[in-house]
Amino acid sequence: MEVEVIVITASGAMEGEVERITNLFDHGLETLHIRKPKLSSTEISELITSFPEKYRSRIVIHGHYKLARKFGLKGYHLRRRHRSNSWRNKLKRFLLKVQNPRALVCTTFHSVQSLKECESSFDYVLLNNVFNDETRFNYQEPSGMNLIRSVIKKSDQRVFAVGGIRPDRIEMMKSIGFHGMGVSSSYICQFREDYLNEFQKFFSPRIAT
Repeated sequence: MEVEVIVITASGAMEGEVERITNLFDHGLETLHIRKPKLSSTEISELITSFPEKYRSRIVIHGHYKLARKFGLKGYHLRRRHRSNSWRNKLKRFLLKVQNPRALVCTTFHSVQSLKECESSFDYVLLNNVFNDETRFNYQEPSGMNLIRSVIKKSDQRVFAVGGIRPDRIEMMKSIGFHGMGVSSSYICQFREDYLNEFQKFFSPRIAT
C-alpha cells in the first residue's frame, strides 16, 4: 500500500514556510492543509495567493469555507462544531457541496472513540495524537494496535495518522491500516535542503523527483 503524506501548516507564523512548502509542491506534494486559526479570512486569502496559482488545487482549508470556491481549492476541513448531523450542519455541508461539488470534505478526530462513533461520511479524516504523549491507546502494546486497526477497518473513512509521525514508525502505521499521514510544516521546516531526499524517501513514493 502506498503511503500518502499530507502537510499541515504550523498554526502560527513560521519563517520560510511558504518557500519550503512550495518546494515540496515542486517535488510532487499533493495535499496541503492551511490551518491558521488566528488569521482572518483576508489574511488567509493573502497566504493562499502567496503560493503559485498552479498549486491552489492542492490546498485544503481549515475554516473560511467560502475561500475554497473562490480560489478553486482542493477542499475544506470541517471544524468539530460543523460535523455533527444537526439540520443546520447538514444544510451547511449540502450548500458547500452544491457550490463546489468537486471539493473534498475532511475533518479531524482526537480520539479513536470519536472516530468509532462518527456517523457522517467524509472523503478522508485525520486521527490526531496517534504516536505522541497525548495518545489515548498504547500503540506499543498488541492490544492498542489491534484496537485502532479494528476501528479503521470497520470505518468507511480513509484515515490519516497525525501526531508523533517519524520515519521509523512508517511500517507500523501501514500495518495498522492508515492510508497515510499528516505532518506539520513546523517539523518539515527543520530540515535543511540536503534532508529533502530523506523526507521524500521515508514519507511517500508520491513525493519524488
